[in-house]
Amino acid sequence: MQPLLYNARGDVLVILDCCHAALKTRGSKDGKMEVLAACGSGSRVPKPGKLSFTSILIRQLRAKANLGQTINIRSLHSLLWSDKLDLTG
Repeated sequence: MQPLLYNARGDVLVILDCCHAALKTRGSKDGKMEVLAACGSGSRVPKPGKLSFTSILIRQLRAKANLGQTINIRSLHSLLWSDKLDLTG
């Protein structure tokens, strides 16, 4: 699937909620490709539940949508990280 993403005409956002997510995307793309990964290389993700990457992602995106706000990837990453820290104390 990566060759299709690298050849996309527009910008690409890859969202990965899997163990070792940072290892899943390598190479380069003309234009812009961003990756939002649940964890870095050599790391494992939390089990499904309120602390999972997908649960926190959905919660944050719904909150922004309900307020009619847009968000960029850098801000979303910060929100995801702070949300997880708030939940884990």
